[in-house]
Parts: sequence; C-alpha cells; structure tokens
Amino acid sequence: MDRCISIVFSLIAFSSLTINQAFAQQEVDTIKELECSIQEWALGDVAGLDLESNRLVLVNIDYDSGEEKEITISVDARTNYKNVISLQDIKPGDVLAIDYEVNPEAEGECKATALTIAKIGDGSL
Repeated sequence: MDRCISIVFSLIAFSSLTINQAFAQQEVDTIKELECSIQEWALGDVAGLDLESNRLVLVNIDYDSGEEKEITISVDARTNYKNVISLQDIKPGDVLAIDYEVNPEAEGECKATALTIAKIGDGSL
C-alpha cells in the first residue's frame, strides 16, 4: 500500500514538473516574440488585396518624410477586426487603421495585430 502511494505521488510530482516546464517554455517564446517585433501604426487606403496569402497593401503618408508609401501587411488568426469581419470584407479604396508588428529580422515582414475599417461619421477611429 505504501509503495502504491509513493508511486502515485511520484507520478503527480513528475506531471507537475513537466507541465511547469511547458508553461515556462511558452512564456519564453512569447517574450522572445515580443522582443523581436516593433509595434507600428498606420492609417491609409487599401491599394490591393491578396486573399490567398492573407496580405493587403496599404498606401499611407510617412509622417517623417511627408511622402506617400506602400506597406504590405499580412493578417493571421491573431488579428483583431473592428467594423469588418475578415480580410474578405475589405475592398480596395477602403480606409484602414492598422496596428502591426514589424519583425526586424525579416526585412519588410509586417503582421497586423488590429485592423479597423473607417466608416464615415461613426467615430470608429
């Protein structure tokens, strides 16, 4: 009987340790992801959409240079939408406000974290 109790406690301790290691690794991965990305924001017109690769091209004004520029931004399952359900509901010419992450290790790689389509007169932005 004592041997069974000892085995059960050993299994519980081992399971607890394994679960803690899994959560710790997940936290490390999340921290690395946050450290490797730069948060940006843009407001502009949709110039193009690629629904197959879940990307859109946004034309906006670069506030540092005052010049118009194009940004290609991808969306994924983590992207939050406001005033629109998905990328399929967006059309060229729509005005969007986008919060996105830039990965400094992959030049030009931008992922939308939040996307709001502007609706005239509704105060959405």
